[in-house]
Amino acid sequence: MISGRKNASGQALIEWALLVPLYVLLLVAVFNFGEWFLIRQQLHQAAKLGAFLYSSGRVEKPQVQRLVQRALERGVPSLAVSLDNIDVGRSDDTQAHLFKLDKVAVRYQPPEGIGRYFMGLMEESCTIKHAPPYFGELGIGVNPPVNW
Repeated sequence: MISGRKNASGQALIEWALLVPLYVLLLVAVFNFGEWFLIRQQLHQAAKLGAFLYSSGRVEKPQVQRLVQRALERGVPSLAVSLDNIDVGRSDDTQAHLFKLDKVAVRYQPPEGIGRYFMGLMEESCTIKHAPPYFGELGIGVNPPVNW
């Protein structure tokens, strides 16, 4: 009877030693997916914010780039994106000229570490129709709209 208990406890120890790395790997994968999802969501929101601002016709390209960069820095997690990785301007799609489409694209490369291998270069963009000059023709508007 005593030898049976030793075998059972030894078997449980071996099973535990085999399963712990799998549990740790699963936990790390869940955290990496959560981080990837948060970063992707933050990039999407920043691109959408920039597209809305630029398409309004009241905010110029350099100012939109700075506002998108500031939104990414203030987000959780804080993302350091250079102005070179924030593209603001007319869309280059085939129907862009016909419909006057504006596009904002944000690229982010995760810093060194495990995230760089799993995430790679991340890019989100938003395309939206350029707004017409609502008040510019009446002289009521504060700033003249940016020409498309």
